[in-house]
Amino acid sequence: TQWYLRRVRGLESLLTVTKETIADRVYEVDRDIKNGTTVEDISVKFPCQVALLGFYLQWTRDCELAISENKLDRKALHNLARKYTNIVTRLPSVLNKTTVKEDPVQLVKLENILYLALHLREKTKNNQKKKKKKKKK
Repeated sequence: TQWYLRRVRGLESLLTVTKETIADRVYEVDRDIKNGTTVEDISVKFPCQVALLGFYLQWTRDCELAISENKLDRKALHNLARKYTNIVTRLPSVLNKTTVKEDPVQLVKLENILYLALHLREKTKNNQKKKKKKKKK
């Protein structure tokens, strides 16, 4: 039973350290995205799940800001959609670089980020359409 208790304590401490590490990495990617670090650099620096979570956080913050600014600036949601359209159009050129093609892990990371950016762009456009419909009523 002592062996079992030692294993449980070891796993509990591992879980605690893992949670702290993941939280630190998410804060770090969020800070890098806020500071304007490129998508390619983020994909190199962070694991895929952490990078994707960072982009979700940024998109959520951008949407909240655009929705609140939409009362004063009618183009706020349009500008947000344009921002994510620019990301989507820039990523294929990054995917075609020879350095990315040589590293299959990096390629998969960037493909996942591209899929996420496409999804976020479509969600943003849908929000924009919903806002327009509400104004017409």
